[in-house]
Amino acid sequence: MPKFEDMQVKAKTLIEEALALLKSGMSDAEFIAGKTATAAKLHIKSKQGRIEKYRLLHELGELFHAAILDGKPVQISKRMKEISQQVAKLDKLLASTTKKISSLTVTTKTAVTTKKTTKKKTGS
Repeated sequence: MPKFEDMQVKAKTLIEEALALLKSGMSDAEFIAGKTATAAKLHIKSKQGRIEKYRLLHELGELFHAAILDGKPVQISKRMKEISQQVAKLDKLLASTTKKISSLTVTTKTAVTTKKTTKKKTGS
């Protein structure tokens, strides 16, 4: 039968190991939460950019339609050029944001990938 002191030492060791594992898990959870928050911010930024682009293209369409209704050849106005430049900037922003979102990963620092290697047996 094990001695009481041995059992205390074993219990203390198990508790310390459990606490270390718990701390590690909390660190991983914090890391994943940070990545999730970053992804959410980028998603919101992207959504806002798409809404702004839609609004600008809608305004451009209205200007173009108004010019057609005048019955004259459509001339590109200063505002139309401004809208076009703003849309081009938004397209770059959206592409950049999409690239950032796709590059995010939730692989934690402690995750380890193991590769299985197979050894071929050589015959004699």
